[in-house]
Amino acid sequence: MNNAGPSVCFGFDSQPGHQKEANRGGLRTTSYGATTEGATWGGTGAFAAKVGGVWDALLSEGRNWWLFANSDCHFVDGDFFPGEYQKNKTFITQKNNPQAIVDGLRSGNSYVVMGDLIDSLDFKIGTATMGQTYTVTSGNKATLNIIVHDPQSDNFNTYSSFTNPELDHIDIIAGTITSKIDPSSPDYTLATVATTSVIARFGKTTYTDTKGITTQLWTDLGNGYKQISFETTITGKMYFRLRGTHHAFGVDGTQIDSEGNPLVDPFGSNTAAKAFEDLWFYSNPVFVEKSVPAPVKNAVKSTVKVYPNPAQEILNIAFSEPQNGEVTLFDLTGKAVVKSTLNGETTKQISLQGISKGIYTIQAGNLFQKVAVE
Repeated sequence: MNNAGPSVCFGFDSQPGHQKEANRGGLRTTSYGATTEGATWGGTGAFAAKVGGVWDALLSEGRNWWLFANSDCHFVDGDFFPGEYQKNKTFITQKNNPQAIVDGLRSGNSYVVMGDLIDSLDFKIGTATMGQTYTVTSGNKATLNIIVHDPQSDNFNTYSSFTNPELDHIDIIAGTITSKIDPSSPDYTLATVATTSVIARFGKTTYTDTKGITTQLWTDLGNGYKQISFETTITGKMYFRLRGTHHAFGVDGTQIDSEGNPLVDPFGSNTAAKAFEDLWFYSNPVFVEKSVPAPVKNAVKSTVKVYPNPAQEILNIAFSEPQNGEVTLFDLTGKAVVKSTLNGETTKQISLQGISKGIYTIQAGNLFQKVAVE
């Protein structure tokens, strides 16, 4: 449907309504089969809550596919009222204009939030905001600029005393963009993607999770405003999105795992009070690409081959033309983990001893190649 009408079918409510029901989100065990799997994770559908899940798989194709929250109300006793628990915050150009609202939804310049955990989000890379693409014209660096506001007043929770949650941290999630997958390809129905991960975290206290990501301190501007500036390496077409919660590492072990991911919501035990004690926000993505220089007339076109891929102990790199300079292996955070000098060589061998498993980018001059280390 997105292929057929990208301006009509451009998102989903993977953060469902009915968050007050015993089966959080109103979903049934038959939706996923095993009761241990669940249907929502911290109130967000598994498609979007899982890093590298369905939503990331769609974004990794370069699709303008946005996340929305559903705040419908069917029963006074069984549902939260619209806006009582969930909100879509969408930036529009003109109030009270239905077309401007639809245009705002189409733009992707929006975020979803539970329990008024935040009430304002300014998320930009260069001049691009959520739903837009920023083009890096020189170098390979881009800076994420984030200002978020944690309201200093009570939310609409009338079910417990936990009425003013405090934002604990924000995860920065990055993914690599390839191209849209042809419907005839067997990869078209894959529900996961391996090139998306949490690359950085900012919060009020430092903590190192089990993947080695250390929470960096954000700048506290006062009155609930937090500011984040994060520079990262752009290795090609990429996207960046945010998620945040009040859950602290080492404290809320029943709500987040050791990597900061939301845990499954068990069937049959949710209440309105429990929902208000498990709050998250998710932003839509900002896309980034590198400008492509104009071709030089009669220039030699060089290519790079990396093998084996996936690699384990040794990585071989072969160029179609002799290369000078450096060959560098970057991790997903943009950190250079291996560097080696090229002196007119057409082949290079790199040792992967001590390199963690994951997805990396090989750069040699203007040549880039993805590689998996196992």
